[in-house]
Amino acid sequence: MTSVASQQDVFKTYYELLQTIEEGLLYVEASFDDETKTEADRILSDVLAAFSQLTHTNEQLQKDFAENKTMMTTVDQYETVLRAVLRLEGHMNDYYMKQRILIGDILPTFEKWKTRMEQQLHPQFMH
Repeated sequence: MTSVASQQDVFKTYYELLQTIEEGLLYVEASFDDETKTEADRILSDVLAAFSQLTHTNEQLQKDFAENKTMMTTVDQYETVLRAVLRLEGHMNDYYMKQRILIGDILPTFEKWKTRMEQQLHPQFMH
């Protein structure tokens, strides 16, 4: 596999991870109003693990693509998402606080950042 093909795979996998995180967050959001969505805590735990994976991947992207200033700016903006996620700390057992943080902070912050990141990723793996 060539280096370019390998990079394309990384971008595609990263893109798919963003989609999976969004789906998980939307499931958890819906679970606040739908008692039949009983897997919300497990899914939220998986989403938090995925955010950790993004953090590690972003560190690698910063090393590998330092010359791409636009991408680096977007990668750096992930910090706002991470700060929103960290607001959950100490509130995982507080249903209403968790709901407020997830719906009011994490989901909108993530979706805004995800849109910008997708704009950077899509051309990279569509070559």
